[in-house]
Amino acid sequence: MGLDLQTWLLILGPLLIAGILVHGYFRMRSRNTLKMALDKRFLNKGEVEDEGSGQSSVRAELPNGGARVVDPPEQGSLDLADVPVLMEPVEIDESLVVNITSGDTVAEADREKILPVVIDQGQRPEHFVVLYVTAVDGQKMTGQSLLESLVEHELQFGEMDIFHRLDPSGQSLFSLVNAVEPGSFDLQAMDALETPAVSLFMRAHEVSDPVTVFDDMMSLAKHIADDLGADIRDETRSAVTPQTTAHLRQELEDYQFRHG
Repeated sequence: MGLDLQTWLLILGPLLIAGILVHGYFRMRSRNTLKMALDKRFLNKGEVEDEGSGQSSVRAELPNGGARVVDPPEQGSLDLADVPVLMEPVEIDESLVVNITSGDTVAEADREKILPVVIDQGQRPEHFVVLYVTAVDGQKMTGQSLLESLVEHELQFGEMDIFHRLDPSGQSLFSLVNAVEPGSFDLQAMDALETPAVSLFMRAHEVSDPVTVFDDMMSLAKHIADDLGADIRDETRSAVTPQTTAHLRQELEDYQFRHG
């Protein structure tokens, strides 16, 4: 006996609704994973002029309604608990990189420095160090130039579609994100990317030698700034000077002395 339309609706309706709910759940979960994994305050929806300085603000958070500029957080207030520790490096397709010369890459490739490793933070208090590399005079950095610099200085593109400095075991020592939401990069569209800034951040409580990691992160920031004609700024968006660098380094030395 054939089933009428009402019977079919009674049978198929709940299945259709369940399918929609399951699909929506997984889409929401995948989207929220990236938003939680990237610290919200590292991102900025667009350029916002700092009062009295004319510099672009690159610190914002991403509530459900979009991005808004917030004040710099106090140390320890950044919530990166959901950032995965293990980073899977992804090989960058060389066809995406245009006009990269091999002559200037030898120094980085031959680095003799043994990178420290990521550790279980245990009871160590959270301590973050954040740097920004920002374009000057309202300009923007191009994705192709940025990619060339990152490849030259041996960053790995990987987890969360951002770049990482990896330790020998493949775990992230520090990371680099786009300072414009959503913070991630699309390698297939790097030639079309323009951004006012990128952000580098490290979690001192998760590495065995935070001072060495900081030195490497600062060195990378200087290389990128030199390559792209950009400035380096700290988490308060102030220009980084030798005194700033010495202060940040001393803080990490004190932290390492107190907490091992």
